[in-house]
This record gives sequence, C-alpha cells and structure tokens, in this order.
Amino acid sequence: MSDDSRQQRAPAVPGAIWRILAKDGSREVTLENQGVFDELVIDDWLHLEQMDERSWWMRVGDASIHVVINKDGSVEVSVERDVYDVA
Repeated sequence: MSDDSRQQRAPAVPGAIWRILAKDGSREVTLENQGVFDELVIDDWLHLEQMDERSWWMRVGDASIHVVINKDGSVEVSVERDVYDVA
C-alpha cells in the first residue's frame, strides 16, 4: 500500500493502520499493523496514547494535544501550550 492511498482512506477503526521503525546500529526493527496502536512513550517529552476508540492524547514537550477522529473520518485537534514543565 502506498503512502498516498493510506492517507486518502480512513480505516474503519482509527489506529488500525500504523508503523514504528526503530534502529539498533545497522539493524532495523519494524512493527506494522499488529493490532490497534495504543501507546508510544519516548523519554519524558513524547507520549502518544489512545484514550478510547476515537480519541488520542499526546504530550510533545510542553504541549498537550487532543485528537478526535469523527465517525465521518474528519479530525478535530486541540493544542494547549505550557501545560508541562520542561527543563
């Protein structure tokens, strides 16, 4: 499936189409579409978590981002800054 076709169609279940690529030296570790994506945490500055079937919460640095996938496939995003202390 090309990136273009992936972006044009909304999956029946939000979070069902995903991919993670990690590198360990020259070795690549890829996980793709194994269940519905639930959570990703990197250090204390990035946290992405599915809150329920159609809503996601994300922390990026000092920002809190909420994403809702509506039943028609449209997306609502709200961003709040200065929510978290960052050193």
